[in-house]
Amino acid sequence: IIELPLFTKGGTRLDVILNATTRRDNDNNIVGVVGMGQDITEMKALQHAQQRQVVEFAQFIDTANALIVGIDTEGRVNDWNQKAADLTGFSKDKMMSQNLASGSITDGFKASVNDALRRSPRSAETVSFDLLLPTKSGRRLEILLNATTRRDIDSNIIGVIGVGQDMTEIREKELALQHAQKMEAVGQLTSGLAHDFNNLLHVITGNLRFLQEDLGTVSQEITELLDDAISAAVDGAELTGRLLLFSKTKTLNPITLNCKESIKNLVRFLSRTFAKDVELVTEFSDESIFCNLDRAQFENALLNLIINSRDAMVSGGDIVISCNVYEYSLGDNSNFSLLPGQYVRITILDQGGGISGENLAKVFEPFFSTKDSGHGTGLGLSMVYGFAEQSGGLCHVDKTSSEGTAISLFFPLAEKITTSARAVESSATTGESRSKTILVAEDESRVRKVTVRELNKLGYKTLAVSSASEARELLDLDDSIDMLFSDVLMPGDMDGYQLASWAAKHHEGVKVVLCSGYTKRAVADFVGEQIPLLQKPFTRKQLDEIINKRFDDNGQQTLNSL
Repeated sequence: IIELPLFTKGGTRLDVILNATTRRDNDNNIVGVVGMGQDITEMKALQHAQQRQVVEFAQFIDTANALIVGIDTEGRVNDWNQKAADLTGFSKDKMMSQNLASGSITDGFKASVNDALRRSPRSAETVSFDLLLPTKSGRRLEILLNATTRRDIDSNIIGVIGVGQDMTEIREKELALQHAQKMEAVGQLTSGLAHDFNNLLHVITGNLRFLQEDLGTVSQEITELLDDAISAAVDGAELTGRLLLFSKTKTLNPITLNCKESIKNLVRFLSRTFAKDVELVTEFSDESIFCNLDRAQFENALLNLIINSRDAMVSGGDIVISCNVYEYSLGDNSNFSLLPGQYVRITILDQGGGISGENLAKVFEPFFSTKDSGHGTGLGLSMVYGFAEQSGGLCHVDKTSSEGTAISLFFPLAEKITTSARAVESSATTGESRSKTILVAEDESRVRKVTVRELNKLGYKTLAVSSASEARELLDLDDSIDMLFSDVLMPGDMDGYQLASWAAKHHEGVKVVLCSGYTKRAVADFVGEQIPLLQKPFTRKQLDEIINKRFDDNGQQTLNSL
């Protein structure tokens, strides 16, 4: 059988397959060849077209900007394109004929492959499933694989081919978003509870102090009972303060801090109190780094993180604290929910046993704790989380393993202080201010009564209403009112912010002081520097100081953004 080309009279080439045999004479001598030919020109053209399609298909698979993997019915790799090699670090030569479905990947992947084979007996049905694909570095990629069965010319299933999309970063962002939404919901719940609780505490502490004053000299036992009750209420106020920090609603008093100096001072203090088997190590240069923070809450946040690190190291070890400038841009691959800009990054690294995957998603939730009962409130990390976010930053668990945990705090970088801060001292209440009339706007009747009595004890004349609308009517009718003292959360169409804004526009001579156990909106976004806010529960001394300072302030009161 010979395949040879023939040309027609017109010059067209024909591909012919010739079945030839020798011709012999009577004496059996070969005298020539005789053959029968078949025109296979079209068949050859079809074969060439098929070969070209195979080459082009292979080229398409290899150059596609998506992971493409093919396996046979036994789970052995028979296609592995360049994108798959780039993502995993495993070359095509390495992966060809490897059995993915049985051992190299996961039982879940094996089940998914078998499912694709089982579900496509008569058609090219596509099956989508998640695939955890290992990389050469040990990382696992989350791949969304769209797989379909491959068939031979007789429609027999010979394997599966799939096109994959790397979903690792998307899934990480989805988890981060879900976590942020959950934390926001928990924050709203805790802040609402804190508001009601602070109102109750204000009534309790106020009336207990009135009892102390009205009872006069009593037995030592009665004195201790009252002192213990007031002390417990104060502790309750501190607890709600931590909840408010988590929910980002507590009023902060930021100043420009040298972060490294604050850390050094705290480390010097703690080094004297920690056990000898725990050492605090600082890793940063002497160059100053500044940020605008509430000093007490900043140091409290550091203290919480350092104590957690100490408690995690049952056998002792080093706690390493670093502080540096961090530049964040939108192109960063880091999983930080920050706005682009420069930040102070403070990292606390311990040598403890790490945080389990089950607990990692809960560490910032209020009242969650892995410590034994009686050893912690479970509010430490939630307070740190809320303080960082309220300060325009972030608290983030960088890494955790059996060798230790690293947690970072991010705060916006501030310029160095160029002028010294002016110390403000509260002046004594003058006789002139004692004659002032104060309008109290408070919807909770028990809180209203306590506030009015405190103001009367301070010598002020008082009027009281239960809503913003009543306050507006009284302000329009009575020009003897010198100050509006209003709660922030009020019933009706107007809250304390809006009432203060209205009063500033329509009664410029009336001073305004706001108070609240909790605010849904950040005070700094709505209240100008000359409109103070008093956090409930407050003492008579705090009330006296803020009102007296407000009367002494001759500047124009302002509410920003209202």
